Amino acid sequence: RLARLSVEKAFLNESSEAGMKKLGEVTEQHPDLFKVGDLGELAQALVTRKKHEEAAAVFTRMLEMAPKLVSTWEGLGLVEMERRRFPESIQAFEKALQIRSNSSMAKTGVPWVKELIALENRSVSVSPELLKMYAGDYGPRKIVLREGSLYYQRDGRPEYCLLALSQNTFLLEGYLRFRLRFITDIEGQVTKISGMYIEGRTDENERTDIPE
Repeated sequence: RLARLSVEKAFLNESSEAGMKKLGEVTEQHPDLFKVGDLGELAQALVTRKKHEEAAAVFTRMLEMAPKLVSTWEGLGLVEMERRRFPESIQAFEKALQIRSNSSMAKTGVPWVKELIALENRSVSVSPELLKMYAGDYGPRKIVLREGSLYYQRDGRPEYCLLALSQNTFLLEGYLRFRLRFITDIEGQVTKISGMYIEGRTDENERTDIPE
């Protein structure tokens, strides 16, 4: 237990290099302590704490041990995307698809990341009037217009600035695996919001306030 904690602390409190060094030292002393599943738990803990560089190092070690684990390639694709290492992210997702062609995350992930690359070379301008229309309450999801930008918060979770991907679709600054789409009725009124996840699933919330 102490050996495991020493590895976790090195990753969390120092750096990916320090973590990998400590992992090597502990593995040399206790060869059976960190199997692939144990490393997977460590990687997910690092992702939860937004230690994406450190998580990428752990996923890479896992792939050295078990190169055909689709979930590991998917995990690496996600953390490389969050690090804005988009070509590396696409490569990881494509590797997952080579192993399992029906991987829903990888199938969604490749075009998802390509859209992020395209966004780097252009800007999407949304009119102040449209931004004002989008601001409101959607059940547990709240959209606030502040100083010309939209901010998103779900009950009990951090607030994120929204960046326009198109006129009705936005990504979260600092959390690239999730997007929001505003949905209008035939009269052009914003009636609900759709959450889109890189895993391929979606959910919706009806608008619960009355626009001005």
